[in-house]
Amino acid sequence: MALLTKSRYIQGIQCKKLLCLSLSQPGVLDIDEMMQYRFDQGDLVGVQARRLFSDGVLIDDDLSFQDKILTTKRYIQDEQSMFEGAFYWQQCFCMVDALIYQDGGWDLVEVKSSTSVKPVHLKDVGFQAFLLTQLGINIRSVFVCHIDTSYVRSGDLDRSGLFKMQDVTLDVKSQFPTVKKNIYELLPLLKDPQYDIPIGEHCFSPYECSGISHCWKEIPEASIFELTEFPIQKKLAHYFSGDYMLANQNLDNFTRLTQRRQMACIQEDLDFMDAPRLSQFVDSIISPISFLDFESFQVAIPPYDGMSPYEQIPFQFSLHMLDQSQLSHDYFISPYGVDPRLLFLNALMEKLPTSGSIVVFNRQYESMVLTKLKSLFPESSSFLDDVLSRLIDLEVPFKKNYIYLREMKGRTSIK
Repeated sequence: MALLTKSRYIQGIQCKKLLCLSLSQPGVLDIDEMMQYRFDQGDLVGVQARRLFSDGVLIDDDLSFQDKILTTKRYIQDEQSMFEGAFYWQQCFCMVDALIYQDGGWDLVEVKSSTSVKPVHLKDVGFQAFLLTQLGINIRSVFVCHIDTSYVRSGDLDRSGLFKMQDVTLDVKSQFPTVKKNIYELLPLLKDPQYDIPIGEHCFSPYECSGISHCWKEIPEASIFELTEFPIQKKLAHYFSGDYMLANQNLDNFTRLTQRRQMACIQEDLDFMDAPRLSQFVDSIISPISFLDFESFQVAIPPYDGMSPYEQIPFQFSLHMLDQSQLSHDYFISPYGVDPRLLFLNALMEKLPTSGSIVVFNRQYESMVLTKLKSLFPESSSFLDDVLSRLIDLEVPFKKNYIYLREMKGRTSIK
């Protein structure tokens, strides 16, 4: 028997078709590596958040579905605070991150790896609080526990500083009538997961839908959806009117030069180049030329001193060097399990040429990493200031439209 879990509930209120696809054709949904990484981060954050509540008991994940529910009922009767309590009501099911007993009632805590409370979080925790209320459990307060980005690690992890508890009780309880309505609309889809709906803004809110590649597969290339700096609402209006191919658009109906140029390139089957401005950009690059690319990672729980949540941690760079006609390559990648920041900096000081331009793509990112290294290791400020002064952003000629290729489809990202 299919259950309306809180994840399916969130799917269903975003798009009933998404819920049906997850039940009947889960293979068409895309769970990419980045999405899986976010899921994994959420699990790690949840483990740390439990340490905020010393009297809570974790319900064993290896228990059967029925045993989890029975164990949860026993803890409720015993007034025992718990983690991952399992609750079932009329084919609806949820597991609660933390349910803390105090003053004759229960505090429901939903843990999020995000840095603020979002509207979708209230819908998520609203589903849980509604189910528990229907089971006769006295929900005293409802909290969303999320990451506080102002926290800076110094020594042992301070969980009280890492997490922020936000009381959302009034917001959650006020939406109970809506939760009830949503549940009774979604429950029939569990038995007959058939529902169709055209594409729309809901495909991107509150999350980009994992079914986009399935539902959007009939959208051809060079459509209005590729047009740069054009709101999704207007793109959809063109689509539903049947006037959505860039080749058929009247340029006079668009005011932005970037849009007119993009459509003109499609309509005239040509690419565009502003040769004088492009030449000026190229002439600003001084030999020897270094082509530099950083790789970094972000984690919710800062692993090293001086770090805040989700701060970029550089661990690798690739360096190509062109001196006259000689091209060479060097690189650095940090060993696993150690703080890579100083190792990264030392390798950069050792390998990067001391003169010439340093070409990057999207200077803002490399500049951010270098500036943070400067604050951490002020003794290297002169070196880092020199590197920052020599950066050349290869994205500039594309962002400023010195050159436009039809294959760019309105985008400048190197991805």
